[in-house]
Amino acid sequence: NILDRPENTAPTIPAAGPFSVAENAANNTVVGTVSATDAEGNAITWSITAGNTDNIFSINAAGQIRVNSNTNLNYEWDNQYVITV
Repeated sequence: NILDRPENTAPTIPAAGPFSVAENAANNTVVGTVSATDAEGNAITWSITAGNTDNIFSINAAGQIRVNSNTNLNYEWDNQYVITV
């Protein structure tokens, strides 16, 4: 059997979150993980494109969202972060 897939099919990205993190979390703490699949088997690359105030979060090649800089991770200043990946 041969399955012909259209080229450049958009990856499938399931919804993720919400995730929670303690304000005293150490740098490099995993907050949550996003995932995706690509019909053509192409590699998925990740980036945070919005909402990453003060560069608090980072995302690695595996889709793990981590605390990058906990200096400004303060519940009293901001009790919610909405980031776009």
